[in-house]
Amino acid sequence: MTGFEHSGLHWELFVVVYTDIGEDVYKHNFLQYSTWFDDPEDEDNQPNYKTYPIGTTFIKENYSMKNGKPDKAQWLTIMIKREQDFNPEGGNWEYMQFNVNGEAMINGSSIDNQVSSQCAQCHENVAERDYIFSNIYSGTYQ
Repeated sequence: MTGFEHSGLHWELFVVVYTDIGEDVYKHNFLQYSTWFDDPEDEDNQPNYKTYPIGTTFIKENYSMKNGKPDKAQWLTIMIKREQDFNPEGGNWEYMQFNVNGEAMINGSSIDNQVSSQCAQCHENVAERDYIFSNIYSGTYQ
């Protein structure tokens, strides 16, 4: 869904984002956010964000930066939209993170303190976008 994108939101790393059934919603929310960002003071310019269907999965590769370019793989992050009763206070998202050896670093919902501090607290800032930032979209795979 994206090429290498610099993400100040994710520890100044480069990220590549993939999704399955969530691409249309991601693109819609990206365009809504971009339009609003251009003129946030315009009362007629209020975004109309959509929510992701249950089962939507996001995979994000995270890379360090060297000389302003992507360098070494750091970890892999996954978010999965779960059923309505999984964690309603956290948008029903499950968070997972794996190191470069494939070992789980975190796994769970915003109820878990480690998941909350590493992931969910920031994603709660975009609850209106169904907890997904959707502020980069390059569609480079097309």
